[in-house]
Amino acid sequence: MSYRDAERNILGLMKETGSHLSMSQRGLLRAASLADEATIVHATGFLNVHRDVKKHPAPFELPHPWNTDPNADVTPAMRAELETRLDAVSAFPTQH
Repeated sequence: MSYRDAERNILGLMKETGSHLSMSQRGLLRAASLADEATIVHATGFLNVHRDVKKHPAPFELPHPWNTDPNADVTPAMRAELETRLDAVSAFPTQH
């Protein structure tokens, strides 16, 4: 296999959203295609709209391939620094 063919194959894998390489690049917990992700979001919304709130007061949460914790990739100090930098250039700065 030539270098060009290997490069083409690697780039193809990176575009294949269900591959483990794509999963790793996107920070997902499990491999899932964009169609899988859309199905999970749609099914979660459908289940929550049609659930009996008396029997199931808490919303359903299906397992996602992505991390649902918004602070998983940054420390509190990093988040504070990033928010400060964003506020410096934002048209709508946050009120701290």
